[in-house]
Amino acid sequence: EQLTKVLAQAGVGADHFKAFIAVQMSWPRLVNARYGARGKMSTQDLVTRLKERGDKPVTTEYFLQQIIFVIPEAKRNAITGKRKAEAEASRKRYPGCDQAMSFAATMRDVAIKDLGRILAPELPEDWKALVEKTKEGGTTGTRVTEKGVEYLAI
Repeated sequence: EQLTKVLAQAGVGADHFKAFIAVQMSWPRLVNARYGARGKMSTQDLVTRLKERGDKPVTTEYFLQQIIFVIPEAKRNAITGKRKAEAEASRKRYPGCDQAMSFAATMRDVAIKDLGRILAPELPEDWKALVEKTKEGGTTGTRVTEKGVEYLAI
């Protein structure tokens, strides 16, 4: 009842708010159902396939961080080269995952995204070759994406 009064004061009806909450709760599931499973094999499926062939289930596990040098869409053509050079230069100075946030704070429009633990079969195809040839503690080469210039730290 109190919430209904507060919502009414804000000009939002209770039914509208309930619909909003329902969408907020269901949207991640919808996106995951539509895009999340595409081309991915669950860990259990992988183990089952390996056992069928008589192999022991062995895989490489990566702990990844994504470093993104953000490029606004309006400035994409003008500053992509500059941002790529900045990203390449930062790869040599990358201090490791533990100090990544303070490292990014020293630069403009740089985001750090912890991707967490990813098994080799779960690696996205567009990153797979770069990740597999990079040594532990290193960084992959840069890629220009819709977000900006990115690289991964392993």
